[in-house]
Amino acid sequence: MAYFVITGAKFRSICSRLKPIVSKDRDQASLQQILLDVRPDKLRCYATNGYVLGCQECTYEQAPVEAEQAGVAPDNLFALKPLVGKGDHVHVEIETAADENGEITVAVKFWVERRFAVSFPGAHGFFPDIDALRPTVPDDGGSFLTVSRDVLLSLAKAKGDGNDPIIHLHLLSKEGASPVPVAMDDGFWGIAMPIVTDPEIRRYMLSPAEKAPPSRGLEAGQP
Repeated sequence: MAYFVITGAKFRSICSRLKPIVSKDRDQASLQQILLDVRPDKLRCYATNGYVLGCQECTYEQAPVEAEQAGVAPDNLFALKPLVGKGDHVHVEIETAADENGEITVAVKFWVERRFAVSFPGAHGFFPDIDALRPTVPDDGGSFLTVSRDVLLSLAKAKGDGNDPIIHLHLLSKEGASPVPVAMDDGFWGIAMPIVTDPEIRRYMLSPAEKAPPSRGLEAGQP
């Protein structure tokens, strides 16, 4: 079991940042969730629609003793935002159990003391492999890559209150097959996937078990 506490301001920021990125494709269950990646050093919350992957990191008011991961339905999480004030402390508990047949169940509980307490069923092991999506740096450095305007706009919408953040883009692959890392200055970072005109290639890129084939069907510029 993992238990931690974050401020209401950080919880609200997680909701605001990730809501534009969550997939609306009801046929892809693995994309229809927000992944809570609970580590002792930092909370990382991920969302992806297959074209953009976003992560909001935040520190704890009370850190967990154990690491844990759980996917939660976005609608369940976002419904809590109006109930949470910036000055509140949000308590989160994730409990994972396996029955006699090895079937894993996950329960995620959120509460603000003297205000509300709710529990949601969580998902285990269905989110796309984040490490497989991370870009790698080639020996010859970077080059040009064509990405959709909508991809960049969806990342730009994932900003918090205040001034517009600086967005850093680092283009890594000559073939255009590498995702594009995007970083902002307050704990949010994302990955913009390249335009993939071949649906089979896109499926490979989202699969933790398969590697993307050569750059057939990719819209990429030349150095």
